[in-house]
Amino acid sequence: MRGLWCSTRGWRVTALARGDEAWTATLDVGGRTETCQARVVVNAAGPWADRVAALARGNAAAAAVQLRLVKGSHIVVPRIAGAEAGFLFQNIDGRVVFVLPFETAFTLIGTTDVAISGSPAVATCSAEEEAYLLAAANRFLARPLERGDIVWRFAGVRPLQADEDQSNPSALSRDYALDLSGAGAGTAMLSIIGGKVTTYRRLAEAVMDRLAPLFPGLRPAWTASRPLPGGDIPNGDFDLYVEGLSRLYAWVPEAMMLALARRHGTATREVIGDARRLEDMGPLFPGGLSAREVGYLVANEWAMTADDILWRRTKAGLHATLAGCEEDVTAAVRALLPSKRP
Repeated sequence: MRGLWCSTRGWRVTALARGDEAWTATLDVGGRTETCQARVVVNAAGPWADRVAALARGNAAAAAVQLRLVKGSHIVVPRIAGAEAGFLFQNIDGRVVFVLPFETAFTLIGTTDVAISGSPAVATCSAEEEAYLLAAANRFLARPLERGDIVWRFAGVRPLQADEDQSNPSALSRDYALDLSGAGAGTAMLSIIGGKVTTYRRLAEAVMDRLAPLFPGLRPAWTASRPLPGGDIPNGDFDLYVEGLSRLYAWVPEAMMLALARRHGTATREVIGDARRLEDMGPLFPGGLSAREVGYLVANEWAMTADDILWRRTKAGLHATLAGCEEDVTAAVRALLPSKRP
């Protein structure tokens, strides 16, 4: 079955047209227009699901998707003394705020619930949200935090099911809904609305269950017990696995090896590749990041920008910020990226 998985490589879907036997998707591939065909379109665009569905509006096999976008913001501070475990704090508004150890040297505090409109791509943590999270945490901390303690802030957008009768963003369901249109015609569109990353495997199984009648002979669900890529650590003993890696690659500094193993698991050996000494890893950056790992992320995880690498995939940007060299590291990583995108 051919699908639109290619859009996850940064290839933007600009049009969807339903034919008698297949959808034709028009793609913007780095400024170049290409098309591909698929019997079924799975609209898994998260907070952009309504916009993808709108591309197919007017087709009998597509329905309008109604979303309620809710922003959740987080702040990161240097590791709070004594906060080596996670905590849940009950805030005065009835919401729960979590405080979690993060990246060995930091503490993560989140989250908020703020309804938003407009493009999810420009959502940021506001000053009001920062103040909210600081106040919630400071009710329980011996040493109060200040805004100057924040070394990073970021926001995500939850694409929740629209509910006209629900004015409180925190009360909106985090469950998912599946909208399957046009199944009888054989060229269907299935839109995923809502959901959480913690239940993504059940969601994926539910999607395939809904599509099964269109594809007779699909194998039964099988992912529940299958490790994620890099997650097949023998006996699940991470510490023992890192010890083994450290013996195998004795020339890799301990902190760097731990960072690599946490990010890549059993794929760490693929990242290191044929390197035989530290110099073979290329230029080194804070947070255990190396030029060789940058290359691996570009080739295998579709990283396309310095932000992809420093903040989304490795969090090495945090360590560069703490070391006072964020701009230099960002420039160096940017220079390592391919000049042309696929």
